[in-house]
Amino acid sequence: MKQNPLNQYSNISPQSIHIINLIPMNYKKIILALTVATSILAGHAQQKEPVDYVNPLMGTDSKISLSNGNTYPAIARPWGMNFWMPQTGKMGDGWAYTYTSDKIRGFKQTHQPSPWINDYGQFSIMPMTGRLKIDQEQRASWFSHKAEKAMPHYYSVYLSEYNLTTEITPTERCAYFRFTFPQADKAYVVVDAFDRGSYIKVIPEEQKIVGYTTRNSGGVPQNFRNYFVIVFDKPFTFNKVWADYHTVEKHLELQSNHVGAAIGFSTKKGEQVHARVASSFISPEQAELNLKEIGVKSFDQTKEEGRRAWNDILGRIRVEDDNTDRLRTFYSCMYRSVLFPRMFHEVNAQGETVHYSPYNGEVRPGIVHRIDKDTSGLLVVAKDNETHLSLSQQFAVHSIARVYHTVVYGGFAADDGFVEGNIGRHPVDRKRMAVVPKGGKAAYTAYHVEERFPAFTHLSVRLRTGRTHQIRVHLASIGHPVAGDAVYGPRKVITQLEGQCLHAKTLGFIHPATGAYVEFDSPLPEYFTAFIGRLQKEM
Repeated sequence: MKQNPLNQYSNISPQSIHIINLIPMNYKKIILALTVATSILAGHAQQKEPVDYVNPLMGTDSKISLSNGNTYPAIARPWGMNFWMPQTGKMGDGWAYTYTSDKIRGFKQTHQPSPWINDYGQFSIMPMTGRLKIDQEQRASWFSHKAEKAMPHYYSVYLSEYNLTTEITPTERCAYFRFTFPQADKAYVVVDAFDRGSYIKVIPEEQKIVGYTTRNSGGVPQNFRNYFVIVFDKPFTFNKVWADYHTVEKHLELQSNHVGAAIGFSTKKGEQVHARVASSFISPEQAELNLKEIGVKSFDQTKEEGRRAWNDILGRIRVEDDNTDRLRTFYSCMYRSVLFPRMFHEVNAQGETVHYSPYNGEVRPGIVHRIDKDTSGLLVVAKDNETHLSLSQQFAVHSIARVYHTVVYGGFAADDGFVEGNIGRHPVDRKRMAVVPKGGKAAYTAYHVEERFPAFTHLSVRLRTGRTHQIRVHLASIGHPVAGDAVYGPRKVITQLEGQCLHAKTLGFIHPATGAYVEFDSPLPEYFTAFIGRLQKEM
């Protein structure tokens, strides 16, 4: 390997400058040039930005015998809807990337922070040259960490099996791929939509592949799909779809358990082929709309936007430390902390914020949170993406002040109390929720007695978490169901009520624009106060 001619002078001390006059003129220029070069390099080192300290590979050198899970190099935008990663593990394997691996099977869209949670809606893309290899074992390529570069907004690796380089830079819902091919009569890109139900279609005249994957780890409606679209900037000379790793000769569209596609072309030495990728949980049309995040921007423009986005977030905390390792540790951890919560919303053709609901499979408007059916009271709605993101983050970390009022069956000895118990799907009735002994999501509900009646109690309730039907499930679990609740209450529902006696009365949060705390209050609805009035008369 050739030595850098500057290396031998890297330790030149300031005192060296004082002896320049003792050196012949032809060497003076060399030393001055080296001194200037060293100064320039030092200046660049001082200008290091927060994103430069992040190492997405940190934490990937792990194994199952050491940990319940590891991390992987998540290439993404802060709080982005999708992440991208090099896939070293087998399809569906939670341990999708491990540092000790020496082969890459593809470049996968992923959504989870750690393999122990597993994944959903994943699919992968893999370039190659020579013989077309669809099977994930056969198509895998040797790689070296020496030829791998991982940053939060950019990933690059040289695939030695195929003598080509793959680069990825993402937006929130898209990714830009750049493949640098060698001279090859046969160059391919293989798309794997994974198993458990998938669809693929090649549209050669548009240089496009569309499809969807349904792969998930459970807990989603039957109509769950991650739709994707891939648009190339080079015409296809080869195009096939495949099922279970076998190509289909007569069709360019296929739906089965496990499908994919392969497109190909001939390339010149150093030729760069670009692929713009977008996905949507809503529809194939929405995936096309999401592709507008890239639009006509170049790969490098998208990459630079990603760098600025990360520096904006990471730069909000400035750390001064002479120890580079500590800076790397801090900013690498901070990078991990702002990957979640991920945004789940998308912007439709009308410019409205919408999202697919993993609870019921419906496409909902840009409501930041929701209240149960037949529950009255306050909702907050975001009118733009920035506001939606800010409020969603506050809900995610449970910093929103939420107070509900309810009337429940029975009496309470103490004025204050709480219910704590994981909430998950009912073991028998999947339409209901229940306090479950194993699994589910942690939930905490605090209550205060506002007024006591002979057979009922008026409570104010504060939520620390926001689970589906949380108040109703928790209070019913301790023998105090909500009055008028036809799902968790007694069989004979109080018919005089227009809904259940549950009202979202107070909502407080940090205003996304001003940064000031704001609080809103909603009066109890008429049917609620009328019911309390009747109970007061019965005392």
